[in-house]
Amino acid sequence: VSIAVKKGISYKKIQDICLEQGGDILKSVHFIEQYLGDKIQPGFIGLVFSCHYQSNVRTLREDEVSAVHERILQSLTRDLAAIRR
Repeated sequence: VSIAVKKGISYKKIQDICLEQGGDILKSVHFIEQYLGDKIQPGFIGLVFSCHYQSNVRTLREDEVSAVHERILQSLTRDLAAIRR
């Protein structure tokens, strides 16, 4: 996942929203990198992280993972004014 958020928003807050929205199938959220640069608007930072989806009882279908992933991105956009990259 690659997003831009306003400076000052903690990664912990982003991780908490992801885990809350991810339900039972989101097992972990891992920070990969933070970046600044010409492609990031002033006052924002770019963040890259990965989401690990898994079920202990069955194989997950792509459509259900996509729906949860989209719900996470919508929450980040709505709650933190995050910009998808």
